[in-house]
Amino acid sequence: MFLLTRSLLALAGVILLFTAPLSADAQVVVHMQTAQGECVASSSGGLQILANSSDWEIHGGETVLAGPGCGTGGNGDFSAVIQAGSNAQVGTPFQLQWYVNDPTAATRCYYTADRNSMAATSNWPVGAVACSGTGCPTITNKKSESINFSGTGSSFRYGILCSNETGLTQSGEISVSGAPAGAPVFGAGSLTMTPAAAALGSPFAVKWTVTNAASCTGSAKRDGQTVQLSGWTGSVAPNAGTGSGLSLTPQAEGVYALTLVCDNGATPGETAQATGQFTVNAAPVDNCVNPQNRLTAGNITYWYNSPAGNTDLKEWVNIFGRYKGSDSITTTWPGVPLSIPKITWLDQNKYIAAHFTVSGTEPVTLIGDIIHYSNNPGPRLDSAISKTCGDFDNTVGSYCSTSKRGPGGIMMLWKMPQATGNYCVLPPGDYYLNIRMNNPADAANDLECTDTGGGIYRCNVTVQSRFSTQ
Repeated sequence: MFLLTRSLLALAGVILLFTAPLSADAQVVVHMQTAQGECVASSSGGLQILANSSDWEIHGGETVLAGPGCGTGGNGDFSAVIQAGSNAQVGTPFQLQWYVNDPTAATRCYYTADRNSMAATSNWPVGAVACSGTGCPTITNKKSESINFSGTGSSFRYGILCSNETGLTQSGEISVSGAPAGAPVFGAGSLTMTPAAAALGSPFAVKWTVTNAASCTGSAKRDGQTVQLSGWTGSVAPNAGTGSGLSLTPQAEGVYALTLVCDNGATPGETAQATGQFTVNAAPVDNCVNPQNRLTAGNITYWYNSPAGNTDLKEWVNIFGRYKGSDSITTTWPGVPLSIPKITWLDQNKYIAAHFTVSGTEPVTLIGDIIHYSNNPGPRLDSAISKTCGDFDNTVGSYCSTSKRGPGGIMMLWKMPQATGNYCVLPPGDYYLNIRMNNPADAANDLECTDTGGGIYRCNVTVQSRFSTQ
């Protein structure tokens, strides 16, 4: 094969005069005018332009060079040789060795590779000068280069292309098969379910990490029977479990066992799997006090003007489980720290009862509070933590109710049983955070309240949830 590249011919100062039509199968003679005179390349093969290139290739027969302009380089008195071991593996550096068998006849050599290898390899500088003349490595002094490529199950081709002063090129190439990247490996703690148990309708966050995975498939069982679980059954993105995890909301009670099988994408492939379990309990029976006065839905706008739109206010997670209205994944109790929702509109005669579950898996020294936020606070508020929806009297213990909390006031302090302090103690179980206006008549004089007609006022109420460990 005789390759006429535009760059190499320009370096040699070559002028081309074709004496045959430029067809793929015609015999061709190429007259090249160099500084030393005319060099004639004749071949019984054809001439074709390479795909996606401006280079021409004489192929299909022997190429003969004649004339004073051809210099000292003959038809094959130099060549590049490239070698590699048989254990090249994707993601693991391996050694390529190469040399030029007569560097005195080679003017310059370049790094080459196919398109696939160029995209996958970061440290084989395609197009760069590899060596020049006598500076090129020899068979007794081979050059060794460390290569690291990505991808799975692919073939990678590397080469060294050398030319002499006339533009004659000789190349050495080697193909390396990309071995599989190895079996997928799950990180410690995969799969992790948060919380381990919750009421029906509450979301669970499933977290995991995995390496060497091209694809993953999820499956689920409920009480030992295979079931379909929206968002999990079928194809699952390998990286979906990172960060805050993949949010799932089962629609039936029971003990769920999840399995995730990941494949490395090689042929033949290797797989690994991880399992995890969580429990969905029956939804609590509200048995609300004056249920007709419960505000079950309303618009929420989070701090920095991030609207969530119409929101189910019956669950804590929908109020305090996100920072911004655009958050696609919500976090169950205690939610996210420093969540600041502004609830619109709280009717002056209604209350909010936000249900939450303490699973018992929380840090044992976890403490938190609810604050009537000082910016755009709305009227003074009463609050209570109770086992009963809408109950402000029969709370679960001391320090579990407050009244008349104005801007900046602490509405509720709570803690896990092993934490210290005069806080509302929360053993594992289901609870309601109940909130109402302290004096409905105050709404008429509050800037955050609006008369909706007939003397009925609705108010914006801004609160903040904070928590930490002691």
